[in-house]
Amino acid sequence: MRSGPGRRAVLAAGAGAAALAAVTMSGTACAVAAAATGRAGGGVPGKGTPGRETASPGEAAPRGTVDRLRALERAHGTTLGVFGRNLATGRTVRYRAGELFPLSGLFTPLAAAALLRDSARAAIPESARTTDRADARAADRATGHPANRTDDRATDRAATPESAPATDRTDHRATDRAEARRTTDRPADATRPADARALAEVVRYSRADLLPDSPVTGAAEHLGQGLSLAALCEAAVRHGDRTAGNLLLRHLGGPGALTRFARSVGDRVTRLDRWEPELNSAEPDRRTDTTTPYAIARTYAHLTVGDALGTADSCLLTGWMRQHTAGAARFRAGLPAGWLLADTTGGGSYGTGHDVGIAWTPEGTPLLLACLTRGSEPGEEPDEALLAATAALLAEVLV
Repeated sequence: MRSGPGRRAVLAAGAGAAALAAVTMSGTACAVAAAATGRAGGGVPGKGTPGRETASPGEAAPRGTVDRLRALERAHGTTLGVFGRNLATGRTVRYRAGELFPLSGLFTPLAAAALLRDSARAAIPESARTTDRADARAADRATGHPANRTDDRATDRAATPESAPATDRTDHRATDRAEARRTTDRPADATRPADARALAEVVRYSRADLLPDSPVTGAAEHLGQGLSLAALCEAAVRHGDRTAGNLLLRHLGGPGALTRFARSVGDRVTRLDRWEPELNSAEPDRRTDTTTPYAIARTYAHLTVGDALGTADSCLLTGWMRQHTAGAARFRAGLPAGWLLADTTGGGSYGTGHDVGIAWTPEGTPLLLACLTRGSEPGEEPDEALLAATAALLAEVLV
C-alpha cells in the first residue's frame, strides 16, 4: 500500500502547482524557473539538498519495471542507462544507473553553474570570503560526502564495478541515508546571486573558434561584437551551442575546472577531460569525459532544486533548461501533455544520445529523470524513440 508523502513534500508540490500559472503570464526565464521549481511568492518550499528530501529508499517502483526497461533496451539494440526519482515520495527506478556513459553535451549546465557560482563569490569582499578549505568542507557537509576527491583513478574504480551487470545493482540507499544524517551547512556565499557586472563581461572570439552546431555564436553580429558571459551560458544551455560551451570552459580554466566543480558539489564520478567537439568521440570503454545516470541526475538536482547554488542562480539555470530548444523527439515526446520539463540533451558518436532533467506534473510533483544511451558502432545515430519511450514509462511508474 502506498504511503502518502510528508508534509514538506505536499507543500512543495502545492507550491509548484500554484506557480504553474505564472508560465502563461510571463515569458522571462526566472518566471518560468520559479513556476517550475515552486519558488513563487518569495518562498522556497522544498528547497534543500536533494538527498535530504529523498533520504529514505521511498516507495518501490512497480514490479516488472526493470524487466520493461530491459525489454526496451533489447528491442532498440542500444545500451540504456536510467535513473528516475519522484522527489516528493522517493519512489525510484534504476537501470544501469551506476555504469559509465559518455558525458557529451550534458556538461553545459555544470559549466554555467560554475560560472554563476564564481561570479557570486567574486562579488564578496575579500575579508568576507570563506577560505577554499572551509568552502570545501561546507560543500562536503551539504552534499553528504566526506571529501572532495579529485583522484580520477579512485573515481573510475568507484563508478564502474569489475563486471557491470545488465541491471544496475549498486545500492545508493546508504548514500541517501548518510545525506539525511548530515547537516546542510553551506558556504557563506551560497545564497548570493551572481554578480551582474561579472556576467556582463563580453567575451570576444574569432571565426577560427567557431564549431558546427553553434546557432548563437555563429551569428554574424556576434562574431564582430562578442557575447556576454550570461549570453554564452544561455547559448550553451538553452541552444546547445558548442562554441559557447568551449568559451565557457576557456573562461573557467579548461575541462579540468569543470571536473573540480563537479567534485565541489558532491559529484565524485562526472568528469570532463577534453573540449568540444573531441569530447563527443564516445568510444566504447572510454573512461574520460564520462558520467553515470545516477551521478548526473543527482548533480542536476543539486543545481536546480538543491542548495548548490543560491536561489537566484538556480532560477536562471532552471529557466535556461526549461527553454531548451533541442530534443523535441526525446523526453518532450514521451511525457504527458501539460507537464513542465527543464532538461539538457547530449549526443555523439557510437549512438550516444542523452536526456536529463526535472519534470513537473500539472499538480507540481517533481520527477528527476536521466536517460543515457550508447551503441557499439561509430556511425550509429542516437535513438530518440528509445528516450521518448523511456520517459513515458518513467512518467507512468513514478507518479
